[in-house]
Amino acid sequence: VEGIYSEGNCYDSIQDAIDSVYTKNGDSIQIKPGIYNENISLHKNVSLVGAGIGQDPLTNTIIRQASESAVVTLSASGTSSTQPLTLKNIRIEPTQNAGIEIIDQAIANILLDTISIEGSEPAKDEQIGVKIGKNALVKVSKPVKGVAGYPTPPAR
Repeated sequence: VEGIYSEGNCYDSIQDAIDSVYTKNGDSIQIKPGIYNENISLHKNVSLVGAGIGQDPLTNTIIRQASESAVVTLSASGTSSTQPLTLKNIRIEPTQNAGIEIIDQAIANILLDTISIEGSEPAKDEQIGVKIGKNALVKVSKPVKGVAGYPTPPAR
């Protein structure tokens, strides 16, 4: 796969870019359009920036589940509200698992900006958009429409 760039370096996979010693906290990983079959462990405060959330891999960034775990597992925090860990312009496609999982620990300063989670079997209980571990500590600074615990704002 050519099309994953971080700080001037090109990588074969999104996980390779995250794991690289050259990728530091605060860096941005640019993901070109295409289909990426992998599960990602996001353990650094980086931004993953794709090309769009549509179905066409020629113009959008699509990450498909490659193994029996969440497509994206978050175990890192952003530095601050002005330097969050960011996922932007990415379509995530899980199969019988979570699209994004926040593991059992305290994380903060996460920004999900224009993310689409589209499962192949949405009626299954195991397949959910965002899974938050029962012991995870998540602070939501602004109410999120449709998220449990936060009322959906009235239509205007």
